[in-house]
Amino acid sequence: MLLTINAVLEEDMGAALRAAGVLAISMDEATAVDCMAFLSTHIHYVDEETWRRVPVFIELTHIVGSPNAANLMELVKKLTQQTAGLEAKHLARIVSDGADGAAVMTSEHSGLAQRIQQEIAPYSLGGVAMASSSAGR
Repeated sequence: MLLTINAVLEEDMGAALRAAGVLAISMDEATAVDCMAFLSTHIHYVDEETWRRVPVFIELTHIVGSPNAANLMELVKKLTQQTAGLEAKHLARIVSDGADGAAVMTSEHSGLAQRIQQEIAPYSLGGVAMASSSAGR
């Protein structure tokens, strides 16, 4: 039953993301105390009726191998295509990518933000996302 509900929710989520005019992606890589690395990925879109940003949690994924920008880029492609059902034409609509200030995410020469702009979303502007005490209000 839960798998069926999950499949329906994923299809609804994917349909909303595929229909969106523009997308944004936010990611955070974290290494746990046991040295296992994880990537948390969200894709955001603007609801055209309410003009509100809608964040969609994609997945918290274990990073196999080194958490470098090349591996993270492949993981982002896999997550957006397999979990959210987005094709290259949808990913090209990403206009912003946000991450913490880690070099693997934001380095202007080889960071994940640079790779996103070069490989899938040429109009994407990388940025540093900061936690806010007013989040969710």
